[in-house]
Amino acid sequence: MKNLKDVTFITAVRIDSQDRAFNFSYVIQWLCTHLDTNIFIWESGKTPIAKELLRRINSHKTKITYWFEQTNDTSFHRTRLLNEALIEVKTPVCCNYDCDILLEPHVYAEARDKVLSGVPFVYPYFIGLSQKQIFRTTLKSNLLEEPKHVINQSICGHCFFADTKSYIEAGMECEEMISYAPEDSERFHRFKTLGYKVEHLGNYVYHIEHSRGINSGRTNPHFDAAELKYKQLTSLKPDELRAH
Repeated sequence: MKNLKDVTFITAVRIDSQDRAFNFSYVIQWLCTHLDTNIFIWESGKTPIAKELLRRINSHKTKITYWFEQTNDTSFHRTRLLNEALIEVKTPVCCNYDCDILLEPHVYAEARDKVLSGVPFVYPYFIGLSQKQIFRTTLKSNLLEEPKHVINQSICGHCFFADTKSYIEAGMECEEMISYAPEDSERFHRFKTLGYKVEHLGNYVYHIEHSRGINSGRTNPHFDAAELKYKQLTSLKPDELRAH
């Protein structure tokens, strides 16, 4: 078990399918099995599904903090919930983490160490064909045993490790990005535009495939507005972006 007590993982979830429920349970148990760390979970929805799933998880040494937002809003305000979690982080390093991805255990410590060495934003995988798809039917405890991977390109999604203070100073999450939106690309562009050092490590990220609802595709009613916001923000010069 890796000692990551100086890291807080933040995640926001909406459990809208059996796939989402499975992924949430598997990913949180994976983190708790391999890491001695802290996890902040914000769930949004009509009923607290994730809360019930957490009862079945053996958290070992990991400290889990859970909040629930009851809402009938069909839109998932993920970025706002992540911000609410981020301002509660007390550790020097935090990790914005999607509940459908896994990393090999040593990678978590490698990324943490890179942040502590002075790199404020670290993506634990390389740019390019670094995303390996995995499926519930073939998922094994050793990721390297997956019989066959479909490999996709990744640049700035999935997760990243950050110096907590720098993450807040750099503007946190853009709350105008609602549900499915280019928030990962906007954030990545913003960090670099503001002059923060951003590095990628040379690892793979494993994505557990899942069904996709209205909050996970371009049918999201907020998508066009988010695209316009992305174009606006990425056109700003550093001083303009900092002021914004």
